[in-house]
Amino acid sequence: MINFRSALMTVILAAYLAPLSNGIAAPASAGQLALEAKEALDTYYGNQAQLTRAAELLSRAIAENKGDASVYVQAARLTIKGGHVVATQFRPGTVDAYGELLDRALSLDPRNSKAHILKAEYFHYKGDYVAERAALDKAQETGTKDAWLLVGYGRLYLGLGDVNRAFAYYSKARARGPEKSLEQRNAYVAALNGLAALAADSGDEKALRELIDATRRGRDSRDAWALGNLASSLLWAGMFDEAIALSREALRTMNYGAGRLTLTAALFAKAAELTLAGKHAAAAPLLSEARDYGYSKSAMSGHFNVGTAKVAPLLPILKTIIE
Repeated sequence: MINFRSALMTVILAAYLAPLSNGIAAPASAGQLALEAKEALDTYYGNQAQLTRAAELLSRAIAENKGDASVYVQAARLTIKGGHVVATQFRPGTVDAYGELLDRALSLDPRNSKAHILKAEYFHYKGDYVAERAALDKAQETGTKDAWLLVGYGRLYLGLGDVNRAFAYYSKARARGPEKSLEQRNAYVAALNGLAALAADSGDEKALRELIDATRRGRDSRDAWALGNLASSLLWAGMFDEAIALSREALRTMNYGAGRLTLTAALFAKAAELTLAGKHAAAAPLLSEARDYGYSKSAMSGHFNVGTAKVAPLLPILKTIIE
C-alpha cells in the first residue's frame, strides 16, 4: 500500500520540477487521469484512501504530460486537502504549495476558471480579500457556471462582514440545488453551511431548522462534515438538542475529531442550560458523557468565547462545569 504523505510529496515535487509545456497538445491520457483524480478528491470526505488514489493518478499524469493545467489544478486540491490539521489549520507550507500549484495551472491556462476559484480560496487563507475578489472576478469573466464561484463570493463577503451580499450569493448557490455532479453537490452543501452560519448569528431558528432538512436531503451519504459543520452553527445559535442530535448523526457517518469536539461542547451547553433551570439530575448524564471525551477548557473555548443571545447567560455556568 502506498504511503499517502510520500505519494503527495511525489506529486508536489514532480509538479515543481516539471518544465513548462512547449505548446505540444496534451495527450488525452493525462487529462483522463486528472479527471479520475478529481472524482477521487470530490469523494474524499475524510477517507485517506481517496487522497492516496488521487496522488497515484496525478503522479502518473505528470509523468505522462507536464503541460496539462487540469493536472496541476487537481494536484493543488490534493495538496490542500491532504494538508489539513483541523478545520482551516494546515501543516506548515501547505497553503504556499497550494498557491504555487495553482499559479502553475494558470501559467498554462490563464482562463482556467477552477484555478481562479481555488486561487481565491488561497487568498482567503492568506487574509487578502482584495486579491480574493480579483481572483473571483477573473473566474466570472470566463463565463463559468460553476456553483463554487457563488460559494466563493459568499465566503468573501462573509469574511468582510457584508451579511447581505454573503446571504445573496449563498442563496443563489442553494437555489441551484445539489444538481447532478458530486462537485456541484458539495458546493450546494457548502452554501447551506454558509447560510447556517449567517442564520446562527441572527438567531433565526426557523431558517436553521429548514437548513437541517435541506442538508440531510442534499448531502452525499458519506459526508459527515456537512452535518458536523451545521451542528456547530446550531450550537452557536443555542439550539443544543439539535446540535447534539446532528453531531451524533455526523459521528455515525465518520468518527472524527472536530465532530467529537462539537458534540462535547453541545453536551456541556445543554447541561449548563439544565443546570440553570435547576434540573441537576437531567444534566448529570450529559456532563458525564461530555467529560468522558477528555477535552480541556482551552479546547472548548472556541465554542464559547463569545455568546449569542441564548448562549451568553450560560457562560458563567460553563466556566464552572468544564474541567
